[in-house]
Amino acid sequence: MSTLRERLNTGVAAGVGLTFATPQLVELCGRVGFHWALIDCEHGAFSAEGMEHAIVAADAVNLPVMVRPASDRPEAILAALDRGAAGVQVPHVATAAQADAIVRAVKYEPRGNRGLGTSVRAAGYGIDLDLAAYMADANRETIVCVQIEDREGLANVAEIAAVPGVDIVFVGPMDLSQALGYPGELARPEFRREVERAFDAAHAAGVMTGTSGNAAWVRYGVGLGARYVYTSLGGVLQPGAREFIASTQTAPSR
Repeated sequence: MSTLRERLNTGVAAGVGLTFATPQLVELCGRVGFHWALIDCEHGAFSAEGMEHAIVAADAVNLPVMVRPASDRPEAILAALDRGAAGVQVPHVATAAQADAIVRAVKYEPRGNRGLGTSVRAAGYGIDLDLAAYMADANRETIVCVQIEDREGLANVAEIAAVPGVDIVFVGPMDLSQALGYPGELARPEFRREVERAFDAAHAAGVMTGTSGNAAWVRYGVGLGARYVYTSLGGVLQPGAREFIASTQTAPSR
């Protein structure tokens, strides 16, 4: 399976978030050096087929793929995992009970109740399948990332992080800042105190942390100990595009 867990265990994994993608675009993201990619089905325009095509392309360049499902519903989680995702990043997790239900949706028995489909892509379409090894590998390697982005989740972050099977506590800065009453004011001291409290609670539970945003915000998160970080494709494209366009307007005349 994916080496994303290995990367996270040894350092920062820098990814790119995609709200739309062609196989070629996903392949490009792998070739330019991103450590992983997020297929965003919460905010993005992905069908189940499009998600699978993106993951096939990613596998061709050894680019691990996480999927953010539209909700925490087991069928949404299963759709991502059966297509070969390295794990799921579930939005708006507010309680330990919700986090536990997510873990159970991700894991096979004995920890969970994930639906067992042996003809799906994740199981190699069932060809020469060693079922016991496949299930054990999936339970060991599949990553469970839960997003803290509401007041309730922030209040319960220590309990959420302590749920067995949760690998990453992810602070979603935009929704959390909105929930706290100052949308987008990420430099606000009151906001950063809450972010730092969430990171501290997760680390105290022995869980990794993550966040996303522009380079400045991600550097701040890495400084707090985040290893699972990403930025948007547009955020990467914009500076280079504007620099190139500006350079064409200032060339010396002959």
